[in-house]
Amino acid sequence: MCYLEFVINVMLAVLALYATESRTAKDDSLPKQKEVLAWWHSVPKCLRICIIFLVAMLSPSLGLVDGCLAQRQHDEDVRRIDGLRQSLDTATNRLDRANAQIDRQTEILVGQSTTIAEQSRTIGSIAYNTQTTLEGKLRFIRCFRDLTRLTKLNAEGMVFEGLICNDGVAMYWFRQDNEQLTGFHFFSNSELNRVLSGIPTDSFLFSEDGTLNIDPKSELAIALNESLSRKTPCFRTDPLEKEQDDDIIISEMSTLFQYVYRAEFVQFSLAYSSKTHETDGTRILTFQYLVNPFAEKPRLRTVSGTLSASFMRSLYDVPISDFSQRVIAECRRLGIEPKLRHIDIQMLNRRWLRLARQLHSPFNPKGKELR
Repeated sequence: MCYLEFVINVMLAVLALYATESRTAKDDSLPKQKEVLAWWHSVPKCLRICIIFLVAMLSPSLGLVDGCLAQRQHDEDVRRIDGLRQSLDTATNRLDRANAQIDRQTEILVGQSTTIAEQSRTIGSIAYNTQTTLEGKLRFIRCFRDLTRLTKLNAEGMVFEGLICNDGVAMYWFRQDNEQLTGFHFFSNSELNRVLSGIPTDSFLFSEDGTLNIDPKSELAIALNESLSRKTPCFRTDPLEKEQDDDIIISEMSTLFQYVYRAEFVQFSLAYSSKTHETDGTRILTFQYLVNPFAEKPRLRTVSGTLSASFMRSLYDVPISDFSQRVIAECRRLGIEPKLRHIDIQMLNRRWLRLARQLHSPFNPKGKELR
């Protein structure tokens, strides 16, 4: 429509130009104009008036038509925008409702997470403080030989034996050829409870020869791996952190000396230089043990030795199974042999079982331990 209106305006401008030229030009200046004017005057006057009127009204009419079309397009655009706005409002309302629902679900999940965390702490506290039964300890010892093949512990040529204790089970591994003790780990009651929770009781899990078939990815294998493969602290130089890490190392060594060397008392004193009054990490080992715990008059013997700074440094950031083997090997190098043999563990377990049977016997109503 705009192009048509432009053409009409050009035609009107040409007509106006001819009209102007007809009044100002000489008779022979525009011969073609004379012909046009002659033709124009030959047209009846009424028809000329109608043509001029139509041409004059054509531009406003076209403008009116164009305006109507533009208004119609504008109204259509307004309706389309209103529809889009309504759709946007609907989508916004749905999004608000979805966000509100997500917020409610988030609050529920937070509450559930808090409840689960509280229950986990409660269960952890129960597992940590519950005394493992004698049956559970015996089951653990029976399974340990089969379980070691699922761990990083090298079980080739090793014989494993567990000592039943009040506060857990002390596991020892010996060389098969000469029964020399080479490794140790003490499983506290809390560790036992966690490992025992994964031991299956279904008979079909046992093969014909009595060995236990367990998936290496089972909770039982994972729990045992974590117990034996967990590492000692990394060596750090910050004084406060180093003191904390040293306490952990000394605690692990104290447990080892208690169950491997029968130590009644053990001490790891730092050795200081007489000149600088400083220490490089070397420690003086001193412990006492009963020569014969079952003698009528038990006698204590004192043993001492020097643990070099390099050796102490080697105990950091190593698996707990390697930790025990390194300590036992270093003590053996110093001439300090373990005070427990394979046969001693078997004898102590038989004694423990005998006392337990006597204590819980229905024929011992007073529950007294018999000797």
